[in-house]
Amino acid sequence: MARPETPVDRTVPALGMLAEHLRQLRRTAGHSYDELAVRTNYSAAHLKRAASGRSLPARPVMLAYVGACTGNLRPSLITQIYYSEAVQGVTQAKRDSRRSSVRPKPQFVRDVADLSGALRDAWAYEGRPGAQRMELSSRRLPRSTAHAITTVRTVPRDFRQYVAFLQAFGINDESLAPWFRAWFKVSGRPSAQAAATTLETLEASYDALQTYLVVYLEEASPSDDDWQHLVDIVQKYAWESEWTVAPPDVARLLGHATRTPMP
Repeated sequence: MARPETPVDRTVPALGMLAEHLRQLRRTAGHSYDELAVRTNYSAAHLKRAASGRSLPARPVMLAYVGACTGNLRPSLITQIYYSEAVQGVTQAKRDSRRSSVRPKPQFVRDVADLSGALRDAWAYEGRPGAQRMELSSRRLPRSTAHAITTVRTVPRDFRQYVAFLQAFGINDESLAPWFRAWFKVSGRPSAQAAATTLETLEASYDALQTYLVVYLEEASPSDDDWQHLVDIVQKYAWESEWTVAPPDVARLLGHATRTPMP
């Protein structure tokens, strides 16, 4: 009588669900691991590991396992979903294992050295993603630059690269507010014209643009015309965003009534 399988390891829940799915396919097919080994050219031990939940099976192994169980070389949609979620779960687990316990403190930044240290702390706190992965997230963030920033050898060359660096590991939208303030403190407050250019060219979500505008208006006192121009830019992005209801009135969100031109 065959020995029962050890329980699925559910340390990474999504990986455990994939393993359980693979085991169910084998039980439904009625094959032993030795029989699967003959059908796949992978060893029985290798196939057991694939369905253990302890490690992510390579995609070719998963495809061979499923094909031997179902007779179909193309996995079902549910199998593909299980595998995709397992890949994401393992990636996140690896990031969590590398995550620093030191929270970044952009609110205490006073100079370039402080900013450099805060950026590295943020990167470490978010699990130290690799420079190659960060490069893929933005055309403004070359791999060499990402590595230099994370090793405290440089800081972003401009505001757009600064935002791209932060977004590369998940700091976005309202979470950018203290980072915007830190940049203004180190680099100086931009003019209304420069702020308008940033709003028009920054590769960011509507929420990130609104956050930038709020922080900028906290730090600056633009003229009525400049204020309205800045609001109009963000309002334009609000209309272009995918809202299921009418987009927000940016001027009202900022605590001001919309200005109406004089006749």
